[in-house]
Amino acid sequence: INAEYMGPSKENDGERLMQFRESKTLVELCDGYCRLTAMDDSEMYLLDHPEIMKEEAAGHILLTMLDLEMNGKTADMKQYCRQYLMLRNVMDLAKELPKSSDMREVVRPFFKQITEPEKTAQLNFETNQFASRIQERAVQKRKEEADRAENGEEEFVVEQTDMPEEEEGFVGGEDVDVD
Repeated sequence: INAEYMGPSKENDGERLMQFRESKTLVELCDGYCRLTAMDDSEMYLLDHPEIMKEEAAGHILLTMLDLEMNGKTADMKQYCRQYLMLRNVMDLAKELPKSSDMREVVRPFFKQITEPEKTAQLNFETNQFASRIQERAVQKRKEEADRAENGEEEFVVEQTDMPEEEEGFVGGEDVDVD
C-alpha cells in the first residue's frame, strides 16, 4: 500500500471524493476508524490502514458527521469529530515530510504527544468546538432543505464544500516532533 502523501489537489476533488465514497471497502475502513474510542486502537488502525490517510477520507468523514447530526446522532457525530481531528492532524504533519516519505512516520509521534494530559484536554476542547460548527451547519442545512421543499426545488446533494472549514494547528497549534 502506498501511504505516501500525495498532497491536496483541487482538480477533480469532488470526483475523487465520490469515487472514495463508492468504494465500500474504503468507507468501511474509514467508518471503522471513526468508531474507535481508545487512542491506542486509533494509532494501530492508522498504522495498519494508511489508505485512509488521505483527503478523500477526511472529506468522507466530514460528510458523515453532517449526516449523523442531521439524523439526530449527535454522540456518534462527536466521536467522528474526534477521530477526524486526529486524522487531519496526522495528515497535516505528514505534509512536512519529504514527498518520498511514508505518512505513517508521523503516527506514533503524534499519538505519543496526544496522550499527554494537556494535549488530550486540547483535543477534547477542539472536538467540542468543531462539533458545534457541525451542529450549526446541520441547522442551516435543514432550513435550506425546508426552503427548497417549499419552493418545489430538487433535493440538495451534500458536498464537501457544505462543511465548515477545519482550522489548522489543532492540539494547541504546536508541531509534533517526528524525529
